[in-house]
Amino acid sequence: MSHFLVVPTDENGLFLDTQIASDLRTALAAPFNFQDVYLYAHGWWTSPQQAMQDYNQFTIEFARSVLNRLGGNAAASSSAGAAAAGALGVGVQWPSMLGQSPGLIAKLLEPITFYQMETRANAIGANAGYALLRSIVRDAPPRRKLNLIGHSFGCKVICSTLAELLRDRAAVQLPGATEINIVLLQAAFDDDDLEPDNIYGALAEGIPNARLLVTTSQLDKALGTYFPEAEALNLFRNFGQRRIALGYGGPTAKVEQCFGPVQRISVGRGFDGAAVPARGAARMVVADLSALHADSSSLPYNEPLAGHHSDIFRDEIYALIAGFVGS
Repeated sequence: MSHFLVVPTDENGLFLDTQIASDLRTALAAPFNFQDVYLYAHGWWTSPQQAMQDYNQFTIEFARSVLNRLGGNAAASSSAGAAAAGALGVGVQWPSMLGQSPGLIAKLLEPITFYQMETRANAIGANAGYALLRSIVRDAPPRRKLNLIGHSFGCKVICSTLAELLRDRAAVQLPGATEINIVLLQAAFDDDDLEPDNIYGALAEGIPNARLLVTTSQLDKALGTYFPEAEALNLFRNFGQRRIALGYGGPTAKVEQCFGPVQRISVGRGFDGAAVPARGAARMVVADLSALHADSSSLPYNEPLAGHHSDIFRDEIYALIAGFVGS
């Protein structure tokens, strides 16, 4: 039996649910003893109501996709089957908007909060994400798999969570026996942020048992058009220098060198996950979603400003992730 917890935080990454630490300890102990744990982080401009809706839809549809791959056998002994049939999911609900239910004025002001929310996402990971991950890996038998999944700015939450854990490695360490799977869906951070000496540069060397799935799309207008324009106006980071988002252009050559070997695959309509490289074959998988997003069935997800940035609730993408964490 799987369980899912939602962890609401304030803007500094402090837990708003004072019971959550106790609930998490209970979930990680007997009789549950979950061996597969998922940590989810949503992106910018997501209200609490939308976050709950997105988490509900993503987790149930993802589990369905995994079980369908196994012929509906929830008791299957494969790692993918166990991931769906007996996993603990933890969703971080962080304040990524000006207000909980903003009015017209707040909605008009939301676009200028880009830098504020970009910084906040890192703070959420360094505080709330780190506290959750520390509880998951400390004072407990090693989990079989730890799967961290972020979308957009949620990828910053995930990566800053891991970066903070590495900074505190003297107190707590990721167990070497645990598989670490990091899924970055349309990551809204720079394509070189995973290079050595950059903000998430410690992940490649510091977590040798981790591997990454990075999705990209040429039809992601939010990352392809507006992200570089916003970065070019950032007074605090190389003013005037045009940047490329990881979720649009993919990782730099230096990032690929750090995480090598790297394999690239294309995801189109009907993708079933069979083409996802096995864990030992590639430490980083870069999946191009452009063909899937270009398919006519994706049109309802094509937002006027963002394009296909949030086009992640697709069977093919669930199959991609299932193939990645289950291989």
